[in-house]
Amino acid sequence: MPLSLLNLGNAQISGGRVTTLLPGNYETARNVSVIDAPDEGHLTVNPDNSLALVMTGSDYTGSLSFTVEITAANGSTSRQTANLQVTEPSQEAGWGTGADHYMLETDANGELVIETGDNHREVYVSGSEDALTLSDIAALERISIGAIDGEWLVDHPEYGSNPNMALAEDVGMMLWAELTSEQKSSHWLRFEKGYTYDNIDGDELFPRSLQGEDPLHPVVITSYGEGDQPVIDSRQLLHRDTFSDIVMHDLHIKDSLEIIGYEGSGGGGGNNVILDTITGTEQGTITIQQVDRVTVRNSNFYSIGEEEPQYGEDWGAHQDRTFAVFAQDVDGLLVEHTTFAEIGWKEGYDFNHDGSSSQAPSMYTHNIYVSSRVADMTFRDNISSQAASFGGQLRSGGFIEDNLFLDNNAGVTVRGGDYNGEGPVGGFSLLSGNVVTSAAYKNANLIGALSLGIRNGGADSSLYGNIVAHLTDPNDPSELDYKIFNNGAVLHEKDPFYDDTTIYGWNSARDFLYGTVDSQNQNVDGLDTNLLDQTTAANLAKIVLNDPNAGIEELVDWLKENEATADELNAYFQEAFGVSDGTRASATTLRFIPNEIGDGVRWDNRINWSTEDLPGTVAGDGVDLGGNWVVYGGTNTIRALGFGDGGQLDISHGRLDVKARTYADGDGGFINLSSAGQFWLGTGHIGAATLNVSLDGGRFANTGAITGNVDLFVDDGQALLSADGGDFTLGAGESLVVRGADAQVGFDGYNNQLGVISFDAGSEVVFMSDDTGLGSISEFRSGAYGDAPRVNSHIELALTDMVVDLSATSGLSNGTYTLMSADEITGNIDSFDVIGLSNNRSATLTINYTTDVVEFQIDNGTGTSIRTVGENSVNQINGTNIGEEFITGASHDLIKGYGGQDTIRTGFGIDIACGHEGADVINTGADRDLAYGGLGNDTILGGTGQDWLRGGSDDDVIDGGQDSDQIEGGWGEDTLTGGAGANVEDVFVFAVDGRDWGDVITDFQVGTDKLVLGDVDNGFRGFRGITLSERDDDAVISYNGNYILLRDVTMAEVEQNVSDIFGTASDLIYDRFADFLV
Repeated sequence: MPLSLLNLGNAQISGGRVTTLLPGNYETARNVSVIDAPDEGHLTVNPDNSLALVMTGSDYTGSLSFTVEITAANGSTSRQTANLQVTEPSQEAGWGTGADHYMLETDANGELVIETGDNHREVYVSGSEDALTLSDIAALERISIGAIDGEWLVDHPEYGSNPNMALAEDVGMMLWAELTSEQKSSHWLRFEKGYTYDNIDGDELFPRSLQGEDPLHPVVITSYGEGDQPVIDSRQLLHRDTFSDIVMHDLHIKDSLEIIGYEGSGGGGGNNVILDTITGTEQGTITIQQVDRVTVRNSNFYSIGEEEPQYGEDWGAHQDRTFAVFAQDVDGLLVEHTTFAEIGWKEGYDFNHDGSSSQAPSMYTHNIYVSSRVADMTFRDNISSQAASFGGQLRSGGFIEDNLFLDNNAGVTVRGGDYNGEGPVGGFSLLSGNVVTSAAYKNANLIGALSLGIRNGGADSSLYGNIVAHLTDPNDPSELDYKIFNNGAVLHEKDPFYDDTTIYGWNSARDFLYGTVDSQNQNVDGLDTNLLDQTTAANLAKIVLNDPNAGIEELVDWLKENEATADELNAYFQEAFGVSDGTRASATTLRFIPNEIGDGVRWDNRINWSTEDLPGTVAGDGVDLGGNWVVYGGTNTIRALGFGDGGQLDISHGRLDVKARTYADGDGGFINLSSAGQFWLGTGHIGAATLNVSLDGGRFANTGAITGNVDLFVDDGQALLSADGGDFTLGAGESLVVRGADAQVGFDGYNNQLGVISFDAGSEVVFMSDDTGLGSISEFRSGAYGDAPRVNSHIELALTDMVVDLSATSGLSNGTYTLMSADEITGNIDSFDVIGLSNNRSATLTINYTTDVVEFQIDNGTGTSIRTVGENSVNQINGTNIGEEFITGASHDLIKGYGGQDTIRTGFGIDIACGHEGADVINTGADRDLAYGGLGNDTILGGTGQDWLRGGSDDDVIDGGQDSDQIEGGWGEDTLTGGAGANVEDVFVFAVDGRDWGDVITDFQVGTDKLVLGDVDNGFRGFRGITLSERDDDAVISYNGNYILLRDVTMAEVEQNVSDIFGTASDLIYDRFADFLV
């Protein structure tokens, strides 16, 4: 709990946790600032002037001091110094932060978004009689069956490549084994729905050393077609050697799936596995051991158990124990949106476990069992019901949020890893927003608890916003006939750090007999007990099933076959019990405030936010990290992101989109990307403080305009400095470091947008070698934009300093290495330096304006040199961040206005004018020109010649002027005019999905002008899927909630001239930036 800095002395605080500290007179202070930060941990000032000292993630113990300055309301200042003693954490593993989870981005429906990599092929397998057998293929090819093996099938990709050429089970597995045996890939194995596959040997699904290309481009085993999920009816093993980056999706398993690494490998020989939309029945259990970063999500496990005893004539309580999911020796376990029901027992069992009856429940069987040797475990949004014993046996401890534990003998337990004398080796636990209701009271020999809600065996656990209600149904007195004992609503074996659990009606027959009913309720003062008595699982069943006779049994049976979320069901209880305040209706800026009852660092933990919900709950939300260290998780879109002074965001999984800008103060902001983490920046970074971006995997993507104050270090992963037309400028004093060939840096997109990467004078670009070689800046296929990059790429050198650092690899072999390539490279460099070049070798940097590459050549000799090939013939003009006026003459010009309200007027020649930030005015001259407004409400006026006029973001006004023009408004509500001249065709281009609509075309000429809804790579919508309406006699074309208004054109005219109005690829005037190269 909060500590005052006044008279603090040498107070002790717990290591590995958050401590809230209260400076003297902080409530009335004008400001509190950190003067001398502690040497360990992270200290920030909260909005109420209290302090958050975050030791999460630190193993430091010992003395710790810091000093803060308090500015009083009258302006006077004082300083306070704290001297603290940091003790060992009561849980050795500390808080799980989610940093070790493996998760991809999801779409609006929560479905995985899975990209394919460069090494991708799909294998279709079917149980149909029409599936191709070896005999079928041999007959088609007129060869012997013996001539067909895996290698032959790899060399004949037509077989198994689509549903019409689907392979029989044995043939498909032969091809799959060969495809995945040699190298990392993003291949997909697809089984047709509606069939059972029972001849797949134990490790055929997962051949030895199965590995995806990388975390963003996994190998996938999934389904296709219509009907029920494909059934895999044989034991499957994912084990042996190294395996990684694997997704198993939309399959029904009826026998065990065992994911087992090997010892001595720091957590196992495997990592990065996602099991998504898996159904498990009969013996369809999942075992996870000695593996790092495993996710189970959107899955359904029910009616799992044995048909007969496995170790004798009678059922053995321990020997025949089972589970849906078992995890041990796992670093990074995420289980979410999954349903468990009726695991390890069946109706009709015998109390004494007689083998002639169905399987009896026992104290050793749980819906999910997470051992003490699991770290960084998250269990959220799950429904766990009718367990033989515990709905969740979560011995390790972890982040347990928003689950429904329904009709179990025992709801959930956390133990902090303390099992069989191991001590508190696990992590801290936060149980937040869970509901436990109805004690199942399934009685049998060796059964354990019959009516337990929550058991906490961990040290300093926090229970926040949980409900434990109705051991018996108050509307069904007959339950008291057999629910005799009460094992406790919340049982603390160790003192909790915090507990505000609401307990109501957790009463057995003995509680009524001894008159202890009311005394066991907790935190229900002021609530309507009549309403609480009606808020039961049985009444919830009646609502969900719309059946007045339904009860818990019917609800659980319904959950086995239907989709429902724990959030939806829990809301029924939370509203009545006053736990939920409802859903926030308006967007706001959420401030990150480390909460001491929890981890204090997790983005996906709502108690760390000022609104106590998550960013992105309402469209338009912004975020202020407040200088804190934050570990990201999820898929979210926010408006803007502020870091504060020194704020740090770590992203190892999921995706964060920032539509507007990032900003930072003081020491700047920090983004650390790794594994499958993605950060997409839509507008740019502002302010004097630097944004520092480091990639050790994952993806950084800039789709807007970054005009400086960004440092990047790219060791692995993808740095899309220009994604789908984004502009990136490395400012003076900033650096871009590209380390090794695994670092992909440059351009990708699919809309033929102009993308520019610029290097201001005084910036530094460094290419560092490692054992993979040297990286480069170029167009590359990221996987986010289809099969190949379709961008118009431009690199502007502008007197940058270039360094090649070979010191890490003691040099490289003689040869030529490409450092940069684009559709056009302009400018020159200011200096060139080579570090780590041996004395007997020379280095030459060649800037080739003819082929538009920058190459680095190592040869025998001594010294370094720079040479150019061709002419840097473009006149390049760079503005500043203030409003300026640019007027060019009869030359080919590249003008970049940057910030401020710029005015650009071009003359003769093929010109490219980019306004960038600010409300700019661009007036193109003679010849064909390309104008791009960028950010701000721009005005773009075309001259003579066929111009390509693009507004960019915000609300722009574009007039094509004379001749035929191609006009693209971009984001925002734009006003578009083709320009002077009857019977002069102008082409108005919009995205196929409607995202850049919302525009008015003032002079559309039916029969002459064209609307092109789409692009070359993503297809053309034409008239498909759109709706027509009319507003004040103007035609309105609508799709996906967005519109295009054609002024002075009626709806009838559009309907009568569809083929003339809607164009295709052949109507585009320009689709490549190369049309403007000179």
